[in-house]
Amino acid sequence: MVFDKDMLRGFKFNLIDSEKTIHKVIKCPYCSSNLNIYEPITSPCSISREIIIPEINEIGYWVEKCKQCHKLLKLKVHNPDLLKNSYGNGDFYGFFIDEDYFELKNGIVLNEIEEVQEELVDKKIFKLEDVKNYNYNDFSLYFCNSCNLELESKILRKIKDNKSIICKEYYNYVNWSLANSGSSPENIIVKLNIKCDCGNISNAYAYERYTENVNLDLEDSLLLVNVTKTLPLDKVILGVFTKTNIMNWLYKLLIRWGLLFDKIYLVSPFVGHQFLKSNQAVETWTKIFKFLDPNKSTIVVKKAQLNNFKKAFDETNEIKYQDLEKFNISSKFINESKSKNNFHAKFFCAIKNGRCEVMSGSSNLVEGPSYEVINFNTFYDNKFFYMKYLKPLELDIPVSSNMNGYSLFFDEDKGFKINHNSEINNQECLDMIFGY
Repeated sequence: MVFDKDMLRGFKFNLIDSEKTIHKVIKCPYCSSNLNIYEPITSPCSISREIIIPEINEIGYWVEKCKQCHKLLKLKVHNPDLLKNSYGNGDFYGFFIDEDYFELKNGIVLNEIEEVQEELVDKKIFKLEDVKNYNYNDFSLYFCNSCNLELESKILRKIKDNKSIICKEYYNYVNWSLANSGSSPENIIVKLNIKCDCGNISNAYAYERYTENVNLDLEDSLLLVNVTKTLPLDKVILGVFTKTNIMNWLYKLLIRWGLLFDKIYLVSPFVGHQFLKSNQAVETWTKIFKFLDPNKSTIVVKKAQLNNFKKAFDETNEIKYQDLEKFNISSKFINESKSKNNFHAKFFCAIKNGRCEVMSGSSNLVEGPSYEVINFNTFYDNKFFYMKYLKPLELDIPVSSNMNGYSLFFDEDKGFKINHNSEINNQECLDMIFGY
């Protein structure tokens, strides 16, 4: 069977192959802001043993309005007629494929619109930031202060046992919130009562960022930040351990610090080691990134380490790192890292008003089987901590963050039920988690 172009265009929408969709980041020629465009691509479709509808992928122009400067732009794309299906009538301005197949809003003249020249095609590049998770099964930080039994596996079982009631209450709250105006909580905080085999009772606190999404998977998303009445962390993180053990403790501390502290510094001359392959070097960096809060964290390394990361990224991805920088979608952690050459100090710390926690020792930011010295300390005098750790490296002490927001609090003592007392302000919440 022979299909002419007009007949194929009638089938076009049904031939869209979502696996072939092209994601482009477009740079506005007027204000240099980014626009994201998703180009639908078609594939052949068999409707019987004898009849196959061929693909039809046409190049044409799509008219878009920049959301930053509100200028009209025209983009050369695949199947601009199919893009119309993704836009409401108010945001549709026009497309053109040929003299017989176009649609433009009244008053729009295609030749008078600036054409976009700069674009970046996303070829499934490595994501520089990713969703963090908490490893409840290995490298425990929290142990019973009576019998030294690890508690994190018990905490995970408690989450699994109660996730249905928490999810139900969360669902009800989100639906109520959507029906009412006002600001939303910043986080959800879950307090669990953990009974050790010896009878000792601890309170575990886990959190997740609040979203108006009722599809929660608490086993993967709840992040543990503290457990009261446990062995002090300076008794756990103390001695000689493998690099892998130390780094996995650090990942857990970064989760804790991201919620409870105002500023995080990772100070290490080297990230990885010189024998890592390019893909391993990128993985080492990006694994650290996903546990960091981009608004609170600064990495301090030797200058060559930043160049080494960019080189390794270029060698393992079809898109070059400088292109990500050009389009403002490169890693904030790399862009805002501090580089120094005259240091060999290795410490990782978090700072808030009246409390500083620091893990320090002989290990760089790298996993591995070899052994290093490590220890943990808590300081309650910010000025003392600044003079001893930060001032020699010309690092700043942070200004205290705004504590005006609030979180949604699920308390096991109240059956995880949400009521008018379940919204807790941030300062009260942090004091409770620390056990003040």
